[in-house]
Amino acid sequence: MKLLRNFLFVLLGFSSMKSFYQMFKYQYSNKITLTYGFDDLYFQHNQFNQFLCLLNKAAHDPKVRGIAINYQGAFCASEDSIANINELTQVFDLFKRNKKFVDFYIPSLTFKSLYLASHASSITLTQNEMSHISGIHIHMPFVRDALKAQGIEVTSIATGEFKTPESESRNSMSDEYKDGLKKLLKACSDLVINDIKLHTNIENGMLGMHKNADIAKKYSFINISNFATWSSRYNNKLSTFKYARICKDRKSYNKIAVINVNGTIRAGSYLGNMSFISQIDNIARNPRIKAVILRIDSGGGSAYISNEIYNALIKLKEKKLLVASIKDICASGSYILALSADKIFAPKCALVGSIGVIMNHVHIQTPGVNVENIDSHDMPDINSYTPITAEQKKEIIVYIKDALDQFRKLVANQRKFSLEYSRQISLGQVYTGRDAKSLGLIDEEGSLLDALKFIQYKKNLKHYEIMYV
Repeated sequence: MKLLRNFLFVLLGFSSMKSFYQMFKYQYSNKITLTYGFDDLYFQHNQFNQFLCLLNKAAHDPKVRGIAINYQGAFCASEDSIANINELTQVFDLFKRNKKFVDFYIPSLTFKSLYLASHASSITLTQNEMSHISGIHIHMPFVRDALKAQGIEVTSIATGEFKTPESESRNSMSDEYKDGLKKLLKACSDLVINDIKLHTNIENGMLGMHKNADIAKKYSFINISNFATWSSRYNNKLSTFKYARICKDRKSYNKIAVINVNGTIRAGSYLGNMSFISQIDNIARNPRIKAVILRIDSGGGSAYISNEIYNALIKLKEKKLLVASIKDICASGSYILALSADKIFAPKCALVGSIGVIMNHVHIQTPGVNVENIDSHDMPDINSYTPITAEQKKEIIVYIKDALDQFRKLVANQRKFSLEYSRQISLGQVYTGRDAKSLGLIDEEGSLLDALKFIQYKKNLKHYEIMYV
């Protein structure tokens, strides 16, 4: 037992010495090369905000000379979206403006990784790989017939011809929805391609399958090598993960709270829990918190819960500056939350809108099971054991039309629109961040970093500490 204890002390000692060495190396060097994807840990998906702010800090850090990235399709343990990449390119451009390099090692290029790497100082590809650059795609399975075969029937009642078709209640997209998606993909793709052309000499002919060696011959800023050779070029390396431990936010009396709104807004999720609203109330009462960023990445959910959160945010806004920053998607119920903000930011490729209301009814018929309903009044229950009646469907349509009218009025009031204009843009359409800006649904094209700059300017904060809620 004593031997084990001594062994653990030795291990802890080595660990402390290693941490001390990393700190010493950082403090007394002006030529640190940050690395990502070498032999270090990856940031998790829910740490993207922290990762973005860390890169922003490194871009301003005089001790950091650049960053070398072994890119394997994602930064934060899940596939990067176009909007996420849009935010990252802003930081990489800042690196280069501050005379720091951004070097990428990528096994093979895709549409997304090409967009990301087009903002790099140099790109290195693997020798014997193929790159497949094929644009943006949506794959949406429709399972109505498969569910029917299992005795399950889903009825969807929606408002607006562009409102998302439920894959459980249809066997194909409506023509209107398909046309809307095609326009959305074309708009996103054009934004990305134009950005790539702006930063490189790559043309449209780059789309398709190409050998990496052929790509390198055609474009001078693209090289061919292997990881061992490429990574050996860099001296005095410090992993981004270790850099995060060393360069923690400076303690400050002034706090900016970042409230994450991720996933579906529904009962049973953390967003549907009363503790989430209690957190908002606690933030409103905290005198050290000078401003709040509502960081949204949600396709919406329950109208009731969305409105409850909205009301809590409106009360918070009476005491704090409230800014909404859209990460990837802000649709339907989550846009209700964004409407509470003093200012809304979104990347140009983010997805915004889908203003409308939809309700589903699931009818389950289990073979061999007969369910009989007995009602105390002449008012049948709505449940999953019996199909929805024509009368019930009429009542639901009245309800969702009323809910949509309230939604449109809220959009009109908060965005200073006429009711007619609010109706025109709220047929369930989904817009890019750029189109949302031109329509007045958001205030500025911009990232989380732009939201922080806006708060710093409005509140005159020289120093601040970020709190992630």
